[in-house]
Amino acid sequence: MQEEKGSTTVLLDKLISFYEQPDPHMKKKVRYLNPTLGGYLNKILSFWLIKRPLKFLNFVTRKKDFVQSLFNHLYLTQCVTDLLVRLCTVPDIKTVNEEDYEELRGDII
Repeated sequence: MQEEKGSTTVLLDKLISFYEQPDPHMKKKVRYLNPTLGGYLNKILSFWLIKRPLKFLNFVTRKKDFVQSLFNHLYLTQCVTDLLVRLCTVPDIKTVNEEDYEELRGDII
């Protein structure tokens, strides 16, 4: 089970690193993210959030820069907005640390 947990964290790190690319408003090394890849990633992360909300939200609440990274890339059409809305409206949230989740929602709102 530990191996599965570790591999899940590594996979989520790789997926979320897509959003941690440089901010498009930076003067140097301007790099816009591919909207098509952003849409596919939104589907993957949304599915993960629906099927395993506890694991996903525990991971995201530990990644403090994740929400800011999403806001840096709002130009990616609807995929980033969808993910932010899904993070704020997770059903059956009783198993996640309430304070961490409220802080996450507060950062988004």
